[in-house]
Amino acid sequence: MIRYMGTHTNADGATVYAFLVNGVARELTEDALTRVPGYFESLPAPLQAQVEARRRAGKPGW
Repeated sequence: MIRYMGTHTNADGATVYAFLVNGVARELTEDALTRVPGYFESLPAPLQAQVEARRRAGKPGW
C-alpha cells in the first residue's frame, strides 16, 4: 500500500514527495513520480494536476 504523506523542498530546491510504502518511508522527486508505478496515482487530485501542468510546461524536473 502506498500512502502520500506530504511534500517538501530539498537542499537543491527540488520538490520532494514523501510516501509511506508498507510502513517504510520513501521520498521521490517529481521526475520519479511517473517512472515508479503507483506513486503518481496515490497523490491527491490537485497535486496530480499541478505535476501534470509543470510536466506539460517543460519545467525543471521533467
